[in-house]
Amino acid sequence: NLVLIDFDLPDIGGNALAARLRSLPELKGVPLVALVNKDQEKQVLAINCDGALCKPLSPRQLPLEIEHYLEQEIAPPSTEEQVEQLNTLLQEMTGRLEEQALQLETKERRLQEANRLRGNFLINVSRELRTPLTLISGYVTLLQSTVPMLDLDDAPLSLVEMVAGMAQGTKRMNDVVQELLRVSRIVTGDVNLAIGPVRVNTLVSTTLSDLAEQERDVIQQRELSQLPIIQADGNQIRLAIRNILIHLLNIIPENGLIVIDGQHQQDIVIISLQGVGAQIDPAEQEMLFDRLYSAGPSRAADPEEQRKQSLGFGLAIANGIIQAHNGRIWIESTGEGEQVQSTFYLLLPILA
Repeated sequence: NLVLIDFDLPDIGGNALAARLRSLPELKGVPLVALVNKDQEKQVLAINCDGALCKPLSPRQLPLEIEHYLEQEIAPPSTEEQVEQLNTLLQEMTGRLEEQALQLETKERRLQEANRLRGNFLINVSRELRTPLTLISGYVTLLQSTVPMLDLDDAPLSLVEMVAGMAQGTKRMNDVVQELLRVSRIVTGDVNLAIGPVRVNTLVSTTLSDLAEQERDVIQQRELSQLPIIQADGNQIRLAIRNILIHLLNIIPENGLIVIDGQHQQDIVIISLQGVGAQIDPAEQEMLFDRLYSAGPSRAADPEEQRKQSLGFGLAIANGIIQAHNGRIWIESTGEGEQVQSTFYLLLPILA
């Protein structure tokens, strides 16, 4: 029979709420009465409300006021009053919008500064780690070349295994440092590109050749030779494709399949990497490219069998590389159950 609206609601203004309620067909003819401060009374009557009750209201007064609005027809304000109050409201809303715009601008500057500091921190940490790692790698390489010269009767077999383990661990640490450097450059917007003519077909073929044989067995490459030559950094694009393939290899089921295809539209090329059987929650699709988001462990139970994604920045790095080429990357998922498939699309301009 009647709707009471408190005009001091948080997060949503009373005017916006009144306008929304007034637009509902089921509330046509139902009085909207605002609970307002004294200085808001004329304003709400000029907009969407049929009446106003000034706060504070006593428990005895409120039922009487409601009864009054239910029993009597409410006279609308004059046109002059409406125009005057609407102008006042417009000025107030303009002032609030300007204030909010300034606040958003300040927050954006702070976020950009925090992003820059984080990127610089990652760069500094990576460089500090790389220096001793280079020295350790050199000594491990020297050990590897020395061990075969030793008399195995005097040198325990475990020594060979220990040196091999040191080499593997050092390589792993080097991979982590390199990934930190890549993502830090993306954070700071310092992605250096060596632009040149590149054939997409060659890019994909060389990327597949870097994968293990059992991984290549689940990947089908469609005919890409018809795609035009693009101007891009071939090494960077290859890294982006590789990172996406590694992610798909980790999420497709045992009988899954990855299909690589491409198409040419006017001045762009679109590369698609489709994971047949790969399930990606739509709510996660945008977050996957966030450098702070982790999609969780891969399907492989044995960590040694998982493709190494280091810190999990693979998709964030791929996104940064494509954006640096003035391109775009996104995901689309279709089907259900056994028919589900998720496709990564890489849109790249032909000219850099």
